Amino acid sequence: MRLGDMQSVLQISVALNLAYFSFREIRTPALKQYDRAMRQTDETIARALALYRSVPKPEKILPGSEETSAWMTADVEAQKLNLHIWNQRRSQAPYSENMYSYDKAVSYAALVVGAIAFVLLVLCSAFAGEPIRIRYFLGVTGICLLPTMMAVAYSWLIAGMVEKEIGIVKDRALAVEQEMQRLTEKVPRKYFSAPAL
Repeated sequence: MRLGDMQSVLQISVALNLAYFSFREIRTPALKQYDRAMRQTDETIARALALYRSVPKPEKILPGSEETSAWMTADVEAQKLNLHIWNQRRSQAPYSENMYSYDKAVSYAALVVGAIAFVLLVLCSAFAGEPIRIRYFLGVTGICLLPTMMAVAYSWLIAGMVEKEIGIVKDRALAVEQEMQRLTEKVPRKYFSAPAL
């Protein structure tokens, strides 16, 4: 076996590693879905908070008055919404730290191995006729494809974990939507500002 025989493996390695370094969507497509679900839930929570805050506080709080009752109902719902906000931040924190830190590690490993593979490709071109032992060929091939294997394994692992978390986040958004619906049924429309509805 000659060094020139390694050129195709090194070319594939350079291309794959640069692609994995450049595009997060290739490394971990589940993260994009997770980010989209978190963003949609954040938007739902923001709409709910705007709705709850649109009910003005009465100038004088009179027990039993419709205006006081509307404001108190909206205030209680806003306080309950804080729990959803806290849960949203809590569920985002570990994933943001762990998933993205490993994603960065895979990204940088792909860049480093891609650069090394490029240098080896140039050397193999210059010394194409030199003999190479099969174990070195297999070792270089394994090392050059390691970030790709890491990214595939990571993507498979994260896809299962994120699928469950996406379900929880979507359920949270649905719960907030239902709470907003119940509030608009309890409180007369005249107490909401127009943009909030």
